[in-house]
Amino acid sequence: MLTILLPSLAVITVVLVLGCLYWYIPWSQDQALREEWRQEEATAKRLEILEEFEEKLKTVKTKAEKFEALAEIGFSRYTLDDYQGAVKYWQKALELEPKASITWYNLGNAYKSLENFPQAEAYFKEAINSEFVGATPLFYKALADLYWYKIPEKKGDITSVYMIGLVKDPKNIELIGALGSYYEKIGNKDMAYKQYLKILNIDPTSQYAVEKIKTLWEEE
Repeated sequence: MLTILLPSLAVITVVLVLGCLYWYIPWSQDQALREEWRQEEATAKRLEILEEFEEKLKTVKTKAEKFEALAEIGFSRYTLDDYQGAVKYWQKALELEPKASITWYNLGNAYKSLENFPQAEAYFKEAINSEFVGATPLFYKALADLYWYKIPEKKGDITSVYMIGLVKDPKNIELIGALGSYYEKIGNKDMAYKQYLKILNIDPTSQYAVEKIKTLWEEE
């Protein structure tokens, strides 16, 4: 009885596996199609938004409205991978509001996507200019990442990038954490530890700082 049963189980197993493969292949193809449709829908939506603001640009009356339309057109073109088009409209927006940090930052990203790293650096630097308004930790990180990944000969300038932000906002936990992560990358654990300790002094409940310090201890 046993000798008859074992081959039967083997046959059942093969049938089940083949059945799973039969259903898996169409399902995976379906997932790929769904992802393609989602991308097409997203592109169509971006084009719709682009057309909307291009039309709006023709009728705007105030400087603020024109700035908004130009900025939105630039953003839409960027998301459509039209980086040159994004530069064109963000440059026009910059002419209206030359102290808007976000526009300098956006232009930095556009030039980075165009692999024009010197131009990207120049715009990211302006984005963190102390005279401008609206700079966020993201802007400092963008310049630091540019140095780390694209202009490695300037990795040594990363500390000063974060320090510019910390001079303006000494208790900014995001900037302190980013500086700590940089020190970790270059193997300076003592300075990294000091940054995470600063975070705990500002926010004793920071799990981020606790985990970072714990990791540094475990590595010793």
